[in-house]
Amino acid sequence: ALEASPRYAAAYLELATLQREAGNEQSALQTLRTGTSRVPESAGLASAFVAEAVRAGNTAEAVSFLERLLERPDPAPSALAILREGRRAYPEDAALALAESEMLGKTGDYAGAERVLRGAQGFAPDNPELANQLALALAQQGETAEAAATLEAAAAQNPELENLLTRNLAEIYFQAGQNEAAVETLGPLIDANPGDSGLY
Repeated sequence: ALEASPRYAAAYLELATLQREAGNEQSALQTLRTGTSRVPESAGLASAFVAEAVRAGNTAEAVSFLERLLERPDPAPSALAILREGRRAYPEDAALALAESEMLGKTGDYAGAERVLRGAQGFAPDNPELANQLALALAQQGETAEAAATLEAAAAQNPELENLLTRNLAEIYFQAGQNEAAVETLGPLIDANPGDSGLY
């Protein structure tokens, strides 16, 4: 069926289902990957590919695929709708939650991004990426103090990321017009890394 009608979306879906049922998940994923490239307007194929990629442990590929959808001049099928289908199937995947929050942020829905991130912290409370994105969403809503507290807590839990999180905190202070707080935040980093031009 695929050879006769390479743009027949249902054929890719049916073949991938058969391959998965036969225990060949990688072939199913490849079939859907091919299908999304040949029939890019199919929301069903896109949704199936995202779900299959996450099921196979390829969350990064699923997120990258969704990001490419967002960059298309014609936004259909909706990347956000497809991502949410994936999240319904895998509600405790932190990478998908991060991707959803970033998409919401790009549309200016920072309150929505905050809700997604707080929900994700329920199953991944120690994930520093979730904390970082939550702080950015809070800052965009003018909640500078809570954003700062979120980053400070994340830095305390993840000392190996302290420099990065501290830089982000300083940036939040700068954007809020709190220049003194930003300079004070960067002070220890500047003292420890005097040659880092990115701190000035």
